[in-house]
Amino acid sequence: MIDKLPIAFNISFIAITTAVLLFLYKTSKGNKLILASLIFGLFMQGIAGYYEFYIDSIKKLTFHILFLFLPPFIPICIYLFTSRGKKLLKGFELKWLTLMQFLRLPIAFILAGLYFYKLVPQSITFLGTNFDILAGLSAPAIFYYGYQKKSLSIYVMILWNILALYSLIQLFVVVLFALPSPFQTFIYKQSASGILYFPYVWLFGFITPSFMFGHLTAISHLFKIGNEYGFDHNLKRVLS
Repeated sequence: MIDKLPIAFNISFIAITTAVLLFLYKTSKGNKLILASLIFGLFMQGIAGYYEFYIDSIKKLTFHILFLFLPPFIPICIYLFTSRGKKLLKGFELKWLTLMQFLRLPIAFILAGLYFYKLVPQSITFLGTNFDILAGLSAPAIFYYGYQKKSLSIYVMILWNILALYSLIQLFVVVLFALPSPFQTFIYKQSASGILYFPYVWLFGFITPSFMFGHLTAISHLFKIGNEYGFDHNLKRVLS
């Protein structure tokens, strides 16, 4: 826990994390096993952040920091690349995965706040080179016109997901180079140490992988629809 941050700041981030969890639960149509697995992962990452496990890993130059970034991608690979995982994904509702991306908007302000308290570099905020806030701003429009009104073409929806995914990957790479290390000082004056503490450890241990999962799932599904019906069609024409 970072003592110098206002308590309301921490509570706001926990609320955002909870919202991401609920969106994933909603999109899985109330799958209790998925919910339990996500809560367990959040608990383990939260404990690691609270007891500064990753901070100690950085200081001792060990590879324990990998436990922050790698575990969330294991279920993503299972869902996307195994037959059983693909079968489960068929029941997921893409519209909720899309609307979930709106939470990138409040996260952008959380990152700006962490920068204000000198806990992350400016480059990972919208004040620097992180334009991820644009994905958050546009997500409700994609949700409404793509899935509710069904007026956007499959091509446009795929393009939006690819661009928003690229934004996340770019942010992820910048954060990796900004983690406290001897190399970081040559690139960034301010390290991204803030994301290694509770509750912000969930940002790259849960939230960002969840957003990536949302885009990869949408791209996979939309490509299948596009190949079958044509990429210039919208979902209204596909489902009619």
